[in-house]
Amino acid sequence: MRLTALLDRLSPRRPAVDAPASESPPAEAAEAAATPARATAGRRELELTLARKILETHLRVRRAQMQGDPTDLRGVERDAARLLIRAMVAAAHADGRLDPMEERRIGRALASTRLNDAERAELEAAIAEPPGLEPLLRAVADEETATRFYAVSLAAAERGRGANKAYLAYLASRLKLPRDVVLRLNRAFDVPV
Repeated sequence: MRLTALLDRLSPRRPAVDAPASESPPAEAAEAAATPARATAGRRELELTLARKILETHLRVRRAQMQGDPTDLRGVERDAARLLIRAMVAAAHADGRLDPMEERRIGRALASTRLNDAERAELEAAIAEPPGLEPLLRAVADEETATRFYAVSLAAAERGRGANKAYLAYLASRLKLPRDVVLRLNRAFDVPV
């Protein structure tokens, strides 16, 4: 369904009111007829602007989801890369231990960043210690970052374990990700829904 058709269906319909021609002079009748038309045009433009913004946000999130490997952090800014590496570490520790496979996944993601040696060394040292989740969640500023945060967490954790499944469900809830985004990402990583 086209977006404009959806907006038309959602917009309340106002019945047309016809005033008798003899009650008002022609100039007043023309002005009265023009006022609702201007209001309708203004509302329509507002609806189209809102629809455009919703569509742009949706497409931006979809582009982030369609990336091949969310742990490939080559094009990610430094602060975002550090946040995403920490997200992976938190997810890997969610079940109480860090497996060698989880550690290798985090190491590959870290190697793909544009961080300098000191920043990498700091994060490598932090891999053994689980970071607090609350400060990480407060650093998530938008839906695109939230989606990537969840995706790298999915990639990092051993997804078959009950504790990790509970962690990922909690994470999706805290990040306020739309259900369809969570389902799509879970399917991409073969997580049972």
